[in-house]
Amino acid sequence: MIDVQSLHGGLVPLQSVSAPSSLAELLVVAGGAITVAISVAIAYVAFRGYRRNASRPMLFIAIGFVLAIAFPGTLDYLLYVLIVAFDFQLPIKEIYLAGIMQASQLLGMASILYALLMQ
Repeated sequence: MIDVQSLHGGLVPLQSVSAPSSLAELLVVAGGAITVAISVAIAYVAFRGYRRNASRPMLFIAIGFVLAIAFPGTLDYLLYVLIVAFDFQLPIKEIYLAGIMQASQLLGMASILYALLMQ
């Protein structure tokens, strides 16, 4: 029998994901959704701070939270629903999606770091 994880360097392809079948899986899915919701709330509050005080660091913090958590998390859950519920076939390889998500996370973290170092 072929070990799927060894073929993909420990990554399980998105097509092999199934609907949450246990309480633990459901809690992980719910936890991810809550994480995305909190990151959007932080970005919103930071953006309001930018608008109210014309504080550029707050703008970069808002952008950073969207890029680091909200965008990749939303894309991940959208793809999860499409694949599980609608048997959607991805038009690109999973590794490219992972690269897009990682690039977004890196840019988001760099934006937050830049905001914290601004004077």
